[in-house]
Amino acid sequence: MKSHSTRSLTTLLLVAGIALSHSLMADGGTESTHRTDAEREDRSGTLRTLNAAERTLRLKTFWKTRTYSLGEPCQVTMEDKPRATLADLQPGHEIRILYKEHDGVRVVTEIIQVDREFTGHVAEIDFTNRTFKVERGWTTREFNVLPDCKLVLRDGTKQPFTALEIGERVTVTYLTPDDTHLAQTIDQRSLEFEGRVEMLDARTGTVRAGSLLVDRTFRLGDDCQFVINGSLDGELADLRMGDQVTFHYENVDGVLIANRIELETAAEETGTARLSSRRSQSP
Repeated sequence: MKSHSTRSLTTLLLVAGIALSHSLMADGGTESTHRTDAEREDRSGTLRTLNAAERTLRLKTFWKTRTYSLGEPCQVTMEDKPRATLADLQPGHEIRILYKEHDGVRVVTEIIQVDREFTGHVAEIDFTNRTFKVERGWTTREFNVLPDCKLVLRDGTKQPFTALEIGERVTVTYLTPDDTHLAQTIDQRSLEFEGRVEMLDARTGTVRAGSLLVDRTFRLGDDCQFVINGSLDGELADLRMGDQVTFHYENVDGVLIANRIELETAAEETGTARLSSRRSQSP
């Protein structure tokens, strides 16, 4: 009799447990694996198109291009404009979106624009067609220059694209609307120093130069460019004691690291050297 009662109680508890489990699942309880509306996903890629009237955008990632709906409101943040609008975005911008997905529809709640940049030295310039190439290691990237693109110097002053020079170390901010690199800004942030070569040490990669007021010692960066008469085919062995040169460099905790050395020689028969430089800055 006791055994029968125990089995009946066990059966009753099992049935009650199953019923409770089904009830929780039906009510969206802890057993449900559906994402709640409060949860957001993020995705990064290149903005292909944005239709403000239809409130949609197309985002290209490594694998595919997808269409997203824009929520109301949709917050927009730019690198140089924390409170931006949809009108500030352009095809080719690198963006990160935050969105909710409901029944297969992806609704964007926030768009964050991120600058796309490439750093290296200027290898070629075509002022007529407004294009230039930048090299970094084994990678070469060609850029088309937008009409309002400026060369930005270390002190924040802006110069036209035509002020760009071969061998300069630059950081290019650019768009890729159709897999074409469109330069928006060209940052050239190096310091400059003009002086005559007083010491060369190929073993340690060191060059000392002096002007009327000061002597400075430079360490050569791994990718230091030697520009001889406007050409990038120079090397340290081309420098001679007494040559007048211009250094482009960075001051890293008191160590002056050269990334470009420019020498322009006069006609050989004069036996002299001269240097033509656009600008000069002190550290």
